[in-house]
Amino acid sequence: LKESLLFNTLESFNQCSPNLESLFISINNTDNKIPITIGVLYRPPSGDEHIFISELNVILQKLPLNNVYLCGDLNIDLLKRSQNRLEDILYSNGFAPLISIATHHKPGCTPSCIDNIFTNSTDCVTYSGVC
Repeated sequence: LKESLLFNTLESFNQCSPNLESLFISINNTDNKIPITIGVLYRPPSGDEHIFISELNVILQKLPLNNVYLCGDLNIDLLKRSQNRLEDILYSNGFAPLISIATHHKPGCTPSCIDNIFTNSTDCVTYSGVC
């Protein structure tokens, strides 16, 4: 994190379980009086997907109503229609994905969208994509 940024670690949202690893910070933005909350999420492939979604839902319900950005490797392919449970809890908590194309390309495997960025402030996003 850039040294000139003023930030706080949000310990109450940080978690390390067999199903979800998370780290959250709040950046005090001098241009905008509302802090920016950034969360990094990881779901180990060996973790239980249903427990992950339940644990994530608990966190989502406690986050601020705007200026939150979540990013990470969830190991849940959002390109598969069977993965609606994750999308359901994200949308029901006001979050939308910023990436809707494949983010993971491995030779011999079907491309997938397992890495993503979600926000509850889409009006503040001017561009998103995959490099």
